[in-house]
Formats: sequence, structure tokens, C-alpha cells
Amino acid sequence: MRTSFVVATLVVAILGCSRDFGLERTIKQRCKPAPLGCPVVFDELVPSRWDRMVVVRYQTDGQTVSEALGCGACLSELVDKSIFFMDGERIARRERLSSELEHLVEDELVFGTLDLTDTSPTIAYDRERAHFVATRETRDSVHVWRLTNAGR
Repeated sequence: MRTSFVVATLVVAILGCSRDFGLERTIKQRCKPAPLGCPVVFDELVPSRWDRMVVVRYQTDGQTVSEALGCGACLSELVDKSIFFMDGERIARRERLSSELEHLVEDELVFGTLDLTDTSPTIAYDRERAHFVATRETRDSVHVWRLTNAGR
């Protein structure tokens, strides 16, 4: 009994420390063989119902995020780097992304110049424009995946 509790605790601890999250992991797996121009179409990756996607920088206050999402005061806490998929004023899906406040992390997803030179707290794309080309780049000795909007 005690052994199974210790094993279960270790599994939870290991999984909880993982930096790869579902959608982020899928993008990295798809793009690893083609690091110089991999198409990333969120319409295909997230087939559920949503009409726009909002990318949020690390540690953005909840009020700023709520305004960008158009959902009133739906968030009050600081928000980690995330992608919100919105269906009107409703949050259809939220994907947390790996990031750190002080520096880029290995294989971090970077949208355009957000997190590099653009200091905007959020950036939004409607479903038709949520098409990107991922390129693996090195920034400050760290590999990142820059997603450049390809639109339609």
C-alpha cells in the first residue's frame, strides 16, 4: 500500500513538472522534422467550436486578459503564457504554454515578435487568420519556435 502511494506521488510529481503541454507538444512534434518552415493551422489543431484565438504573455493581469477576451471580468488572477480559444464571449479552451518571466525557455513557442521585442500583453487572431509558419531559431543561446502569421 505504502509503495503504491509513493509511486503514484512520484508519477504526479514528474507529470506536474513537465514543460510540454498538449497543443504545444503537438506543434513541436509536427515541426521537428521541418524546422525551417512548418505550417501550423490552429483550425486543424483545435477543431472544436471557436471564433478567435488570443495569445497572452506570461504574467499578464486578469483584467487586461478579460478585456482582450471580451468576457467581462472572467479572470481576476495573473495569467501565465496561454492561448485562449474563444467562442463569442465564452472561453472554449485554454492552453497553457511553457515560459518564464526572466528569459526564454528551451523550445518555447513565440508568436511573431511577442516576447522578443513586442511588449503587448495580448495578441488576437480570428479563426481564418490563425495560420502560422513555425521556424526554429536560436535566441540568447536558447532554441525557440517562432510562429509567424501566414494569414489567408
